Amino acid sequence: MKGEAPEQPQGHGYLLTGLVLGFALGLVLAWWVVPVQYKDVAPASLRADFKDAYRTLIAVAYWARPDLVRARARLGLLEDAAPAPLLRLQAQKALAEARQWPWEAEALLMLAATLEGTPIPMAATASPTPLQRPSPTVATPTPQPVLLQAPSPTPTPRQGTPQPTPTVPTLFRVVAQESFCDPKRPALLQIEVYDAQGEPLPGVVLEITWDQGREQLVTGLKPEFGLGYADFQMEPGRVYRLRVVTGSEIVRGLQPLICRPTATTTYPGGWLIRFQAVP
Repeated sequence: MKGEAPEQPQGHGYLLTGLVLGFALGLVLAWWVVPVQYKDVAPASLRADFKDAYRTLIAVAYWARPDLVRARARLGLLEDAAPAPLLRLQAQKALAEARQWPWEAEALLMLAATLEGTPIPMAATASPTPLQRPSPTVATPTPQPVLLQAPSPTPTPRQGTPQPTPTVPTLFRVVAQESFCDPKRPALLQIEVYDAQGEPLPGVVLEITWDQGREQLVTGLKPEFGLGYADFQMEPGRVYRLRVVTGSEIVRGLQPLICRPTATTTYPGGWLIRFQAVP
């Protein structure tokens, strides 16, 4: 009709505005409202430094109880094309950084040499007992003869001479012993180890014994449950003893308990033991 203004074509700016608003709303939802929570992820998806820690724990476990089949299976979870060179590279890095645990590089070198079928370096075999900290050399005090004693005088240290104190291995005490009933974890012995400040402590060797066997565990091989965590599957009818290899109280009489969810059904229960380093 005459007198009506022609319709102006609409632009596409509203599409761009909607796209920006939708993107911003998605970020808000993903970061703050319903963030992604990772649980029970595969070791191959761990960060690089966590993978290094995982390799160290595998090497320490192999050093404590050589089981190449188990070590290969654990390394396979990292999906490394060539695990032995990575173990050697990590050992060199540990030596260069002078790590707190001097046996870390030795355990890595030992596992790498075993995988490659090469002679094990002397550094990896110098300490036959794993996780035992070296003790400083104690100087022999100069003997002083004392009158009215036997012909072979007892060495008496001079007064005022400082006496060296040997390094004492870390000792642990039991701070918790609790039974639990969980049908998803029947007859499971769970162990948690903490340092003196209450932080989870990986790389601690535990020993479980029973009348006809012995098993060693290393904390930290299941980081999804905690760096100081280890577990053991008990069998009904057996009684177990648990201790920390470097020194601790011995927990005795561990055996699966009887859980009765109903009057007619039963299943074996488990135990949770917590160790903490003595300051």
